Amino acid sequence: MVSAGTVSRVLNHSDNVDEALRERVRKAADQLGYRLPPRRNSAADVRSIGFLLSNAYLRNREDLMTPFWARILHGAEEEAARHAVALHYRTIGPDRAEVRRNLRSAGLDAVMLVGSATEDVLEAVLALDVPTALVDFTSQHHALPAVLSDGLDGGQVAVEHLLARGHRRIAFVGGPMSDPEAGIRSVPALQHRYLGYRIALAAAGVRLDPALVAACDLQPEGVTEATEALLERTDFTAMFCANDQTAVAAMRVLGRRGVRVPQDVSVIGFDDDLAAHSIPALTTMSVPKEAMGRLGVRRLLHAPDGPDEQPYTITLPVELVARDSVADRTEDSHAPRH
Repeated sequence: MVSAGTVSRVLNHSDNVDEALRERVRKAADQLGYRLPPRRNSAADVRSIGFLLSNAYLRNREDLMTPFWARILHGAEEEAARHAVALHYRTIGPDRAEVRRNLRSAGLDAVMLVGSATEDVLEAVLALDVPTALVDFTSQHHALPAVLSDGLDGGQVAVEHLLARGHRRIAFVGGPMSDPEAGIRSVPALQHRYLGYRIALAAAGVRLDPALVAACDLQPEGVTEATEALLERTDFTAMFCANDQTAVAAMRVLGRRGVRVPQDVSVIGFDDDLAAHSIPALTTMSVPKEAMGRLGVRRLLHAPDGPDEQPYTITLPVELVARDSVADRTEDSHAPRH
């Protein structure tokens, strides 16, 4: 038997509880479906933060770092340094047991979970019982502080920009998804951009053509396959891509097929991490990546103390950056089927 006082001390993260007994109470709580509240550290208690990068749709890649995540990491490092807090970067995979083993010994006081994590990974992170903030995604099952960019509005603005230049046959290249409605839900940032695409078309009275939606895993090989399939099955005069890496890879495919950007097909990306260096320079939606990293750290250092203070999500605006990859639609504009 375990006394009510002991259970209370475990639930409140008191230190004067034997570890074996603490684990027994945790297991019992799990079986009853009760989640222990995370340990509430004050800013003075947080001396180390884990920057944990996860990607729900890239299960077989050990290195997930891209220019997009690197800029978020840079912002987090700057903010952590201002407060003399150590920031530890780790890539974590989809295996819940492995995540728990690796993190238990890390000695982290708080965690930034960045990217797109499965519920299993999120559960493993929350088992650390330390303050946790999400960056670039949210959880449907746990109320946690989060920092996002406004992909929904950004998707609308991007497509409205193409519509304003006369385009109506606008493809969406992104994913991952087994069909336009299914897998995209696993990555909230991509879902929001896709929904923005759909909303902009609907508001302009343009019917959504499923043939214009190309699924891929956002890696170069997947983008190549998706773009080639798109060229095979339908005509279009513009492409809205889920991120800049996708847009650059898609433009390479178009170039190999003799399709000119922007004379034949206009292309717009999202993120603004590679856009200025592409040929032609890519029109895109600029995401405030360093600010996302800084705010993620601030959310952890200034976590709400009272039980009535609920976690909330900060959504940062994105901005259209017009460069050279978008042009007015003309009678000659189109990507012909091959």
